Amino acid sequence: MTSQYSSPRSGSRLRRRLAAMAGTTALAAAGLVGLAAPAAHAAGASTVYVANFGANTVSVVNAGTDTITGSITVGNSPAVIAVNPAHTLAYVADFGDGTVSAINTATNSVTATIPVGSSPLSVAFTPSGAAAYVTDNGANTVSVISTATNTVTATIPVGSAPNGVAVTPSGTTAYVSNNADNTVSVISTATDTVTATIPVGAAPTAIAVNPAGTLAYVADNSSDNSVSVINTATSTVTATIAVGGAPNGVAFNAAGTLAYTADFGGNTVSVINPATSTVTATVPVGNGPAEVAVDPSGTAVYATNLNDNTVSVINPATNTVTATASGFTGPYGTAVVPAPAAPPAVTAVSPALGDVTGGTSVTITGTGFTGATAVKFATLAATSFTVVSATQITATAPARSTLGPVDVTVTTPAGTSATSTADKYAYVNTVAKATADGRIDVGGHDANISFTARRTTLGGTIKGNLTYNNHDANVKIKQATITTFYLTAPNTAYAAGTAQCTIGATTSTCPFSITVVDNGDHGDCAPHLDTVTLTYNTTTVGGRLEDGQVEVSPETGGNGHSTTRTLTPATAHQLKAIPATDPVVDATPISAAMDGGFSASLLGVNLSGARCATSALAYTDGTAYGDTTCRLLGLLGINIDLDVHLTGATIATGGTTATVTGTATVTVAGLLPVTLPATEVLNSSGTTGLQLTIGGVALPTLPIGTGAVQIG
Repeated sequence: MTSQYSSPRSGSRLRRRLAAMAGTTALAAAGLVGLAAPAAHAAGASTVYVANFGANTVSVVNAGTDTITGSITVGNSPAVIAVNPAHTLAYVADFGDGTVSAINTATNSVTATIPVGSSPLSVAFTPSGAAAYVTDNGANTVSVISTATNTVTATIPVGSAPNGVAVTPSGTTAYVSNNADNTVSVISTATDTVTATIPVGAAPTAIAVNPAGTLAYVADNSSDNSVSVINTATSTVTATIAVGGAPNGVAFNAAGTLAYTADFGGNTVSVINPATSTVTATVPVGNGPAEVAVDPSGTAVYATNLNDNTVSVINPATNTVTATASGFTGPYGTAVVPAPAAPPAVTAVSPALGDVTGGTSVTITGTGFTGATAVKFATLAATSFTVVSATQITATAPARSTLGPVDVTVTTPAGTSATSTADKYAYVNTVAKATADGRIDVGGHDANISFTARRTTLGGTIKGNLTYNNHDANVKIKQATITTFYLTAPNTAYAAGTAQCTIGATTSTCPFSITVVDNGDHGDCAPHLDTVTLTYNTTTVGGRLEDGQVEVSPETGGNGHSTTRTLTPATAHQLKAIPATDPVVDATPISAAMDGGFSASLLGVNLSGARCATSALAYTDGTAYGDTTCRLLGLLGINIDLDVHLTGATIATGGTTATVTGTATVTVAGLLPVTLPATEVLNSSGTTGLQLTIGGVALPTLPIGTGAVQIG
């Protein structure tokens, strides 16, 4: 059913005309039968609230579909509706019974009914949301409501028939249009008193302040058909803009670049450019547009058409009506709650690891970071963070006592990012060393492997080598460059980089990674289940280390200890951060992995060749840390196994020759071991390779052959 109303705000007839509309209340039941209870905002779509003056309800509209999704029963003859800055609370001026209905926008339910002055018409919140100002049209006052208590805390006398109200973005001033005496009252919100009265056009109705707080637009509803422009700094009218017939509502967009008036008598919406104070477009809408509201996203403008019970949806980019929503009864005030913002999401963290001492600068990439209030590494707040853009944050990682990966999360007013594999950041001990040498079983046959790596300063350069020789599979890896090295867990190290890979007859550069696990102290010479896992290209090999060992420990100086602190056997292999007071000593890595042949005799066993792997860190103080393992191949299945513990080292000028000393544990054919002094000389240039002297017996030089030696 279509009803005809005069301009609801105009002149002294305002209250009579609004009151006449209350007679349509009975129509509301028929018009809204079957509507479900209103739901909270739909994700991704704004919610539009429309006050049905003739039905004592507020319609809840899904802006994504432009359909009514629910109805909220409020007071008698609801007029203007406003939403607080947090979009959590809506106030509706119940013109017919002198109250304001408070709506919780999360549940779309009335949580309080607040008595105010006679015939309340308009309402506006302060920027903080702590107070709301309500025009009492029939009492010539403004009621001030505390939103915390939903009670009136002040009543301010103003001009005759106060109509519209707006509060500046600073929150210091409220402007009230007085419909019957053609003025605007200026209220100080600090004292809740009128400080100035500004003459404007005939029968002023709605009023709006631009986002900058510099201008107030007043819709002059009577024969003026204009908007008075008030300079808020001087409280004077500086321009008058001609618009459509009987303007009744006015609103700015979020940027303040456009203003819109609901031209009740012209059935149009006028579009104003505030920079030039001119109308740039006139949009035909429904019959009797009463109010206008702009979606904060800038995607739509809504005009309530009082006389044909519809709402026109305007595309501000084209200034055309793109939809007309129906099902209302005397639609009057309208307000928009923007679509709930999506919570932030973290899609990458770089670097993906840092020292347990904290201080690493981390770049976090993702979406929805605007307005971020917190960045956390697990439960620890970032030491500091900067929101670079909506998709990037830079944060300083906090210190953490526990090692391992954590989730990096970002919190904004929209929520906290969900955890995923993409947000991982690993806390590691980056001041560390690791060595591994020996033979590993690979598919039923042995491969020699030697690995050394160490980092002597937090975030410092990595030095290390990897050599791998699988003679049976014709796979050789050497000339490795280690680009990543850190300890991932107690006694476990991880490294990655590139190396020269010779597979069959093809030599190429391949990526590799290696994980070594030290399962105990090897001072007892007993077997241990140390493991080595090597991945090159996409092939993974490794497992239990045979006839060799792995050493993983913090980097504290030569031979596993510093001059200020000796690591006991119980702590030598424990993963821990090293205090800055502990000195570190630079070291040169040495590694070798080779197969070779020679004829010799040792301890009465005739030898025909050898497989050896060496891993060592040679320190500048002359000490060494590492091992060499060899299996010397004897006749008739009698073999000699050597396990050389390295304790001292010298490196020739140029870094191509290294001499290391220590003791060798010699095991013949699995019998009880014998410990003898030992010396080995490695040469990374030429073909001489490895020279071993065990118990004073110099074995023939083992040529490099199919293996590799690296020093430095």
